[in-house]
Amino acid sequence: MRKSTYILGVWLMAFFFLSSIPAYAAKPTIAVPRFTIWKIKHKGKVTQHSYVTASPYGVSEYRLTEIENREDVLKEIELPALTDVFVRHLVESGKFSVVERAKVDKILGEIEMGEKGLIDKQKIINKGKLLGADYLAIASLIYADAGVGYKPVPYTERFFRIEKGIIKVDIRVMKTSTGEIITAQLGEGIIENKVMVPSRRFLPLSTSFYHDLQEALAQDLATKVVDAFYPFSVVLVKERTITANRGKNFNIPTGAVYDIIRRGESIKDPDTGEILGYDEEKVGAVKIIDVRQKLCLAEVIEGSGIVVGDILRPVKD
Repeated sequence: MRKSTYILGVWLMAFFFLSSIPAYAAKPTIAVPRFTIWKIKHKGKVTQHSYVTASPYGVSEYRLTEIENREDVLKEIELPALTDVFVRHLVESGKFSVVERAKVDKILGEIEMGEKGLIDKQKIINKGKLLGADYLAIASLIYADAGVGYKPVPYTERFFRIEKGIIKVDIRVMKTSTGEIITAQLGEGIIENKVMVPSRRFLPLSTSFYHDLQEALAQDLATKVVDAFYPFSVVLVKERTITANRGKNFNIPTGAVYDIIRRGESIKDPDTGEILGYDEEKVGAVKIIDVRQKLCLAEVIEGSGIVVGDILRPVKD
């Protein structure tokens, strides 16, 4: 009898201990196949459709742009490396569990978009289930350009040497169980380096140029994908200081100013039930004063009554 009572007591203690541990929501699992180049039959401008996709946390307005890929630039952009840089930024965000890319490539192979940006949905559904991933992020490089220019420095015999580069990637995040597009985004990596030189002479692009260009693209793309699921939001308020849920992992800059947005009811299309947007209200503004690995602190510079759950949106110049 005593032994049974002892065992029951141990089980009860274990139950209460485990129930006191906070439960964390499981991270969604995402798979990222190797980026591809969107192949077209002709050069020049390509007119594409625009559309809006809604996720549980927001609406994405999206439009494809012209395609003028330069062969010499494309040779410098290694797609497997670009894919790995994007995956690293996605992992560092802490918002997703990412499937090992070797497994993804083995099961899916390369998935290319057609000339109209269409993807074989049934193929995604069939093979996506084998990955055990909730979502599949399919990306194609659709624009690339880079070069060096010179500009005279006024009142001197020197020149400004200006390195410029831009790459654009079209990405679709699809639900593997249905093939539904959750969000579609255009990621952009833009680099401009400017230095003063004594003369105008040919020099190749700096060794770190394409690395920096890929890093800029991957950071922008990862941020936009995360935004479709989890907004940049307030998690703690102390007097005139707020804490938000992003930091160095999202390259949040110290001194940046953000509007504080309070999201209200969703606005739906009465015919289809599709979410068209949200009723939003600006309730204040903050300035980032301290950036840590996964969070940042900001000083309230406008407004009052900011609460946990309010969204931070960058102020556009």
